[in-house]
Amino acid sequence: MNLMPLFSMETHARLATVLTAALVAWGLWYLGIGWFNGGEGLEWLHGFQWGALPASAAIALACAAAVAREWRPLRLSAFVVLASALCLAAFAAARNELYWLIAPIFAPAGFASLIRLALYWAGVSLGLARLAGRLLAPMRRWTALYLAAALALPLPLATLTVMEFPGERHGDLYNAIRLGYPVLWTAILVPAALWLGRKPAA
Repeated sequence: MNLMPLFSMETHARLATVLTAALVAWGLWYLGIGWFNGGEGLEWLHGFQWGALPASAAIALACAAAVAREWRPLRLSAFVVLASALCLAAFAAARNELYWLIAPIFAPAGFASLIRLALYWAGVSLGLARLAGRLLAPMRRWTALYLAAALALPLPLATLTVMEFPGERHGDLYNAIRLGYPVLWTAILVPAALWLGRKPAA
C-alpha cells in the first residue's frame, strides 16, 4: 500500500479543511439549539432543531473538501446543495423515528421504526456515494459501505465523548446529542469515508 498520499501537502490541506468544517458544523448545531430551542432541561427536544440546517451544509462542504478532484464551481455547488438537502432530510426522518422509539407506545411502533431507520441509513449511504461519484471524483463500488459504517459510528462515539466531556449535565446520550457530539463525529467520519472510497488518480 502506498502511504505517500497520507503525507502530501494536499492531504494536509484537505484534513485541515475537513476539521475546520466539522468544528463549524458542531458550533452551528449548538448555537441553533440555544437560539431556537432553548437549553433548559429537555427544552431542546421541543420543535425542530434548526441548527441541523447549517450543520448539514457544513458537512457537505467537508465532504467536498475531502474528495473533490478539481475546482469546478458548478459541480461543487451542486454537490453541496444536494448533499445538504439529503443530510437534512435524513436527519428529519431519523429524528421522527427516534421520537417514536422513545415514546410510551414503543411496542406497536418500534419494529417499523427500526426498519425505516435502516432504510434511511442505506439511502443516505448510497445517495452520498452516488452524488460524490457523479459530481466530485470517481468512487469505488464499496464506498457506500464505508459511508454506512461512518453513519453508524457517531452515536456510540458521541456517547463515549460525553462521558469524558459531559458539559454541565450528565454524560448520557440526550446530553451528547444536545451538545452536538454526533454532528461533530459525522462531519469527520463521513468525509473520511468518501476519501477512502475515492479512486486514485489515473
